[in-house]
Amino acid sequence: MKKLCLLLPNGFEAVEASVFTDMLGWSRDEADGSIELVTVGTREELTCTWNLTVKPEKVLSEVPLRNLTH
Repeated sequence: MKKLCLLLPNGFEAVEASVFTDMLGWSRDEADGSIELVTVGTREELTCTWNLTVKPEKVLSEVPLRNLTH
């Protein structure tokens, strides 16, 4: 299974982020489910549009970075 990170900064637009969560949720339920979406925030608690508080699954500092150059 591949993991895809959705990076969310403080002040992100909730409606724009929902496009990705919806699409990948449908992929999981209706397709082969080979992609897992992980929400990654720039901090532990974010405030997005309409003063909605969001807690991402991971904080950016917790995500291991791999060398992507070949």
